[in-house]
Amino acid sequence: MSCRAAVCQKCGGNGYTRAKDGKTKRCKNCKCTGEEPTKEKLKPTRLSTLGMAGHLTSKDRNEQYGPADRNFDDIARSWSAYLDRQLTVSDVSCLLALLKIARLKRNPSHEDSWVDLAGYAALGSELSQETINPVTR
Repeated sequence: MSCRAAVCQKCGGNGYTRAKDGKTKRCKNCKCTGEEPTKEKLKPTRLSTLGMAGHLTSKDRNEQYGPADRNFDDIARSWSAYLDRQLTVSDVSCLLALLKIARLKRNPSHEDSWVDLAGYAALGSELSQETINPVTR
């Protein structure tokens, strides 16, 4: 099965990844066509965006900040104290999504903001099922 059928977690299905220095290299994680990258091949797709958001929210961010429910609960408590009103983890997801939307208004081609927006939407969907009550600690 090629990475285009089952979206590769590293390249998002386009067959190429970007190194930290910004250079493009072939994905070593999957068996792609081996064609040289073009601007069109590196263009994000809905599957690559959702795949990257899923990877970041499930692995990278979870390792950096801990479980999303606890992290968003911490954020909700901090913002609640600052605003002097109770916020939920769902509120945190929506407000972080609005932050990304505001940034995208200025720079709609910034791929990372689109990925983060998808991630916040996915986390909001998941976390809103676990609790709909305001933070009361």
